[in-house]
Amino acid sequence: MANGQIFFLVTVLSMLTCNLLAEPFSEDAQGQLQDFCRRFSHRTAIISNRLYIDGGFVNFNPLDQNPTNYTNTDLFYADLLNTTEGMPTMMVPPKKNATVPSVAGGTLWVDWANNVFYAFGGYFPDSSPLPFVTWLYNVAQESWTSVSTRGNSTYVAYGMAAIAADAGVGYYLGGYHDNQTQNGWSTNRLYTSNLVAFDMNTRTYTNTSGPDDQGRGEGLSVFIPASTSGLLIFFGGVVQDPSTGETSGVSMAEIGIYDIATSQWYIQNTTGEVPEQRTRFCGGATWPEDKSSFNIYIYGGLRPNGVNINGSTAFDDLYILTLPAFVWIKWYPISPGTSYPHHSLTCDVINGTQMIVMGGTFPNSSQCDVPMVYGMHNANLGQNNPENAEWITFTLNFPPYTVPPAIISVVGGTSKGGANVTQPVNSSASYDYYLFQRPYKVTTRSPTPTTSSSPAASTSASTSNLSRGALVGAIVGAVIGGILLGLAALGGFVLPQKSWRKLQADTQQEVTEQDKMVDDRKGKGTGAAAELEAEQMAELPNGQQDARELWSAPVELPADTDETSHGP
Repeated sequence: MANGQIFFLVTVLSMLTCNLLAEPFSEDAQGQLQDFCRRFSHRTAIISNRLYIDGGFVNFNPLDQNPTNYTNTDLFYADLLNTTEGMPTMMVPPKKNATVPSVAGGTLWVDWANNVFYAFGGYFPDSSPLPFVTWLYNVAQESWTSVSTRGNSTYVAYGMAAIAADAGVGYYLGGYHDNQTQNGWSTNRLYTSNLVAFDMNTRTYTNTSGPDDQGRGEGLSVFIPASTSGLLIFFGGVVQDPSTGETSGVSMAEIGIYDIATSQWYIQNTTGEVPEQRTRFCGGATWPEDKSSFNIYIYGGLRPNGVNINGSTAFDDLYILTLPAFVWIKWYPISPGTSYPHHSLTCDVINGTQMIVMGGTFPNSSQCDVPMVYGMHNANLGQNNPENAEWITFTLNFPPYTVPPAIISVVGGTSKGGANVTQPVNSSASYDYYLFQRPYKVTTRSPTPTTSSSPAASTSASTSNLSRGALVGAIVGAVIGGILLGLAALGGFVLPQKSWRKLQADTQQEVTEQDKMVDDRKGKGTGAAAELEAEQMAELPNGQQDARELWSAPVELPADTDETSHGP
């Protein structure tokens, strides 16, 4: 980047910063957009070409003067059909009714057949927990409704969420109960080992036993269309010893599998560049058309129990887990450099090709998280751009997913698929061989009018292979993972097509200590130092899905009660 361009960028950003600091902030929706600094512990959902953001916490700019974590009581959405500064344009629908809880550490289950989503789980940061209610948001009507359900459930925070989109079932593995999820709770925090399933066709909750008797949470779960009815893949986070109540990190070398058709659990070992143990990370899954490999991208996270290693408790890295090879690949960064560790963010996969990483809190920094684009960063999952960059600006008309070279080098085939590794590498399979061999075929659902007491949808006899559908319509949220985005347009001045990280590297020597707020606006900002002193926060993935309208399900990282800051 030429020095003149850098000077222009810094000058314009400085002017914007001065204007930003001129007025006091407001906690309402417009105030959040005007004075945005950070967002974390929220939950997301992609539906009708919109990326919805609900709950969690926000920080206001400047962070050093406004270190308080404010509960986000509004519903926002990023319009995926329009972009501003190289990312989806942020919008505010009608104000959220005060009777609808604003929680942290929950999830949103999307029912694409009926153009609605359900809010589940989370904890109450500002008030005593309310009695359990299932809330539905109707996208067409832009309204919330409490709905009648069958079966029993309670509020639970930071479980691992996923959605079997074609079947219309939301899943939530583990999570914890304490005095912020259940009124009158008087004992220590208790993680559950159960798997909650919510059938959106009948609005029925069921609880089944998990893989063992250990409570667990703060990890990731994604859905992939393998085996006859799909598989839930889960890993990371923490487990709780049922006898002592102590929590410990889960090795990222151990991958859990749940076969929906048979209700069988498996634990499979992995090889490759296995990531460090982590919680509150995010990620999402994608695959080529032939489904010869299923590739799960994860980003960021927090070390279990906030352990500090080399001056940081969090991560700034991106890994790929490719199945059924069960091999980990470190994808970013490849070489050492400036890093911005953060956690408690969300990941949403769009059309199987891009993953928007939103928010997070930055333990090592007090800068803001790219306020001009409200903390959104976009990963190019197939590296199909002229620079082979991992991070780029968001483009709706993006080419189909291509398997990147790093995965091809492990599983073979080409960018279009054709992987020839069909079982775990250097490790015996713990699961039944057919899991990745039988074709996935699930009856699709037909939309039906819904009421607060009627089932959400009926089923038809046709089958689905989880096609992406039209480019505009094929959008799916994937909770977990995150980083910085690529290009941006500023006041008519279009920056070269490179990631914000690269832009930061280009301009770093041009920016002085007095320009920290300017730096923040370029995506360098991070969370407040007071962030999670004693507690961890993470928003677990909403799950991973593949519906005709969305390509991956959103996943949100867990967050805890002592969250005091949020980062880039």
